[in-house]
Amino acid sequence: MLDQFTKDVIATVLRVQDLRDVGVTLHVYASPPSTQLPPRAQLTAFLCIFRQLHSNRPPLPDVPAVYFVAPTLQNVRRIAQDLEKSLYESFHLSFVEPLSRALLEELAAAVAKDGTGELITQVGSPPNPLRSSFVSVQDA
Repeated sequence: MLDQFTKDVIATVLRVQDLRDVGVTLHVYASPPSTQLPPRAQLTAFLCIFRQLHSNRPPLPDVPAVYFVAPTLQNVRRIAQDLEKSLYESFHLSFVEPLSRALLEELAAAVAKDGTGELITQVGSPPNPLRSSFVSVQDA
């Protein structure tokens, strides 16, 4: 999932042909929630679907989702909504900048309220040589 900012970032460094050259099939998929993935998408070895974070998206409960977004209140709240709806099998959250304490607490409160913490497998931000950049959530 991308927001407008990260969509623009990705567009400057990644071309569809680059993905195809390494065996990734790219599908831009925007259809009503009632439709299933097209048959060709189901046959690919590796499927990459770029979607806008703030668009209406159908659930894909057996697919892990990777979020690459700016750390904003609007984005954190949308991620919390996606978690509440269990749209995906798991959620890998990557922010372009470290999450502020307030935003992390906002996300944590939503996850605690909905009981969806087990869906989050990773929360990360850009590498910082002075600290670890990822927090992994392990099964207890």
